[in-house]
Amino acid sequence: MDFHHSKSKGCIAPNKQRSPIFNNHRAFAFQNARKKTIEYSVLGLKHNMPHAVVIFCDLSNFQFLTEQYGDMMCTNIVESLFDQFDEMTTHLKLTPLKTNGDQYIAVGFCSKDYSNDEALPPQAISAIEFGVKARNLVSSNALLMSSSCHLRVGIATGPLITGHSTRSAMGFDIWGTTVNKAAMLEQFTAPNTIAVCEKTHSVFKMHSGQPFSPITDSMTTLNRCDETIMESGNKITNESLLLNEHVASMAFCSTQIQAKAALLNAYIC
Repeated sequence: MDFHHSKSKGCIAPNKQRSPIFNNHRAFAFQNARKKTIEYSVLGLKHNMPHAVVIFCDLSNFQFLTEQYGDMMCTNIVESLFDQFDEMTTHLKLTPLKTNGDQYIAVGFCSKDYSNDEALPPQAISAIEFGVKARNLVSSNALLMSSSCHLRVGIATGPLITGHSTRSAMGFDIWGTTVNKAAMLEQFTAPNTIAVCEKTHSVFKMHSGQPFSPITDSMTTLNRCDETIMESGNKITNESLLLNEHVASMAFCSTQIQAKAALLNAYIC
């Protein structure tokens, strides 16, 4: 599912067996990054992206599933599942980046070169909505549930580095602290859980009408949805920020996740 060079200059196409083509208007920032790196890919030059949202997904207990059903069948199960993930990311204007076994990675780039965090809401909100839908999809799969295969999702927001690797076999990729944080949130959270960083959560709270509560060491309470209807003057008019009712009413619990030698402040649901 890695990206390759398309014959058309106006689009980027993933592996032909996987996701549909992403046009310019659906991945403006991705195209921008590609234009700045494509002609220098041999040199492996990188480009800084100040605003992005990174999503890591992984199936827990997948090894047990392969022991039960074998590699070939489990590969087909994962491929079918990730095809549906691709459809969801496309619909939410996110970009599937690559897969690694039963791990799925996607990214949301801001649509313009903003100088502050106003670029983040559409991508952060879409990332959370994707996490919820992906988790529900896995939970509705009887075969996966019979082997206790649940989805773990880690979402982090912030700057990252994009570009082409100097290794000939590798294509477009992303690097940086934001990528590492999303990976650790996914890896060290509980099965059937979505873990988001503080920045992602603050954007979500701001645009879902829920009150924002910063993390403190002693916080263990569940942040409930504020059901007060926003006055018309404060209504969000951007379609990409209008949350469906289920996602908007989600309650996140503040916590700290032990990741290797560090504690990560996070919100989980």
